[in-house]
Amino acid sequence: MGISGDMNLAALIDAGVDCGHVNTELKKLGIDGVSIRTDAIMKNGLRCLRAEVGTVAHAHSHSHIHEHAHRSFRDIRQIIEGSSLKSGVKQQSIKIFTLLAKAEGKIHGKEIDDVHFHEIGSVDSIADIVGAAVCIEFLQPDKIISTPVELGGGTVKCAHGTLPVPAPATAEILRGIPVTQGRAPFELTTPTGAAIIAAYVQSFSPQSAYTIQSTGYGAGSRDLDEPNILRVFIGSNDEIQNSAQASNQNVTGALNEQNIMISCAIDDMNPEIYPYVIETLFASGALDVYISPVIMKKGRPGATLNVLCAPEHTEELKNVIFSETTTAGVRSWEVAKTSLKRDTIVINTKYGEIRFKKIWNNGKLRSAKPEYMDCQAAAKKYSLPVQQIIHDVSNEFEAVKNNQ
Repeated sequence: MGISGDMNLAALIDAGVDCGHVNTELKKLGIDGVSIRTDAIMKNGLRCLRAEVGTVAHAHSHSHIHEHAHRSFRDIRQIIEGSSLKSGVKQQSIKIFTLLAKAEGKIHGKEIDDVHFHEIGSVDSIADIVGAAVCIEFLQPDKIISTPVELGGGTVKCAHGTLPVPAPATAEILRGIPVTQGRAPFELTTPTGAAIIAAYVQSFSPQSAYTIQSTGYGAGSRDLDEPNILRVFIGSNDEIQNSAQASNQNVTGALNEQNIMISCAIDDMNPEIYPYVIETLFASGALDVYISPVIMKKGRPGATLNVLCAPEHTEELKNVIFSETTTAGVRSWEVAKTSLKRDTIVINTKYGEIRFKKIWNNGKLRSAKPEYMDCQAAAKKYSLPVQQIIHDVSNEFEAVKNNQ
């Protein structure tokens, strides 16, 4: 029955994400008192979870809830970037908001930094979107799949008037994604829900093979003839996955993939812009981005921008390069990538939660290193050198590993 931000949060928490963890992470946004409250309710005889965002404002002044409802994309990005959230959560949250801003910008003819969100700029929607990124970071799924997205029908009231379903932003975000329509005479997929789907889902299929491990039910706000519920499965397909990986692995156990490399040379752009370009490319699906200094024609110093991506993200990333840099052309070619198996675990250290990236070779742990951004955040919090944080948490990791 479609997807909205609060339905998604409720379903993921019901499926096994710790609500306390979500609230701990949301505090890092620096928005006073923001938290998620969940209640078990019944929808058409089925037990499900309802999620609501609460703030201190609820207890003092109802009018304050909407005080900052019209934030720009620039404002929201600054809130997220200035927070102490984990780097992966920041990146994915900004990616979701970027999809929304691009859609709104195209519809209203504005640059994305100048887009002002209405409903989506509220505290509720910010919590829904950042909460989604926190939940996915908590679960660490290898892959996210979805059935075609149900849009609903009828009309929807928004800041620009009453419009037919899907809302223009929803339709723009879901370009290239399979949808169905007409299951109910109401909006069933909101722009926020559409952006979460577009940011995370890697494939769409009405049927998939997997073993169910847990199920979550997130309640929608309306009561309909059918259960107005988003259902999420957490499962595994070890047999299928092992078979597929075996065919792609060489004798060292490394995984072989086909990627696309996009490259261009630039000699006429303010270098202060490069960090923003890199961030935007990662938010749009880049696997790796790096810049190399070069000497170009007529002896001018310049830079080569290189972007590695999966084939399905090639066109979107080319569009980012053309819109965010001064280049007039790019080159792209298929490359073979061989990578060792890697995974991420979270260690509770004396400085808080620190992620460790582990790399495996032939079934043996080759190396493990702490996530630098987590160590940097801890160094700022405890006013210690980052080198000391890295040294201390690495020792704690070794102690945990040796006791296992």
